[in-house]
Amino acid sequence: MKGKDIGVVLVDEAVDFLRLASEREFASLDDLKEYTIEELLPQNSEQVRRRYASLLTKRLFEDDPYYDPDSEDDLDTPLVRATDRLEQEALELVILYHYAQSNELLRMTLVEFLFPASEEERFMTARDFNSFLQEHDIDNAERTQKDLLRCFSEFGILDKEESGKYAFTGRQSLNAFAYAIHHELGEPQMYFIDDVLESLTRRSFLLQKQTVHDMVYDGWHAEYWEYSFISDMEQVKLYDTPYDFPERLTAPSES
Repeated sequence: MKGKDIGVVLVDEAVDFLRLASEREFASLDDLKEYTIEELLPQNSEQVRRRYASLLTKRLFEDDPYYDPDSEDDLDTPLVRATDRLEQEALELVILYHYAQSNELLRMTLVEFLFPASEEERFMTARDFNSFLQEHDIDNAERTQKDLLRCFSEFGILDKEESGKYAFTGRQSLNAFAYAIHHELGEPQMYFIDDVLESLTRRSFLLQKQTVHDMVYDGWHAEYWEYSFISDMEQVKLYDTPYDFPERLTAPSES
């Protein structure tokens, strides 16, 4: 398994890319991509800008199951609809979730290494990370390890300490969680709490079990979903499709 392009994180660029998409001033994704090449990434060569723009369109649109390239409005996705209603931190976490959907290595690292480690420890070491990658026959494990550590650090879920250890920051957002769980589960129906606990959403955000329960409860009070606890069975009923849910999110207040 290769770690190609993992080191090209583009967190700030992804935020700007989505903010532009949400303004709905572009006729198509191709138009947005061309604008991104010309205006959003001016500090690089044209070849690099084109590569970065292609990565952003792939990660945030083309690999999104709700993206329809044949639609008259191919910028109309749940992610774009939610962008204006997500604060900076929440949007960055949502972008990480979409990156994990798009990239197999990133997803595997979150699900099989970082998430289990975060349940057991407050921190992880680069040596543990390297051992995990070598056990999974990752090409160029040392370089890939550095790229992944930079990726997770830029997304703010790991923080390098003076000892050289990487601490889990515990970064979280109810709105990011609510968006992602709707995006992942998909249908407005009843789900058992185990569906939420076993989700990629939970693993992407490195959420402890109690944190998930707290967010489910808080989301119920925010009227994001219906919650019930009957005969020792916790259940969550989604009201909306992924397309419609963003309307429930309160838009960020302007400072």
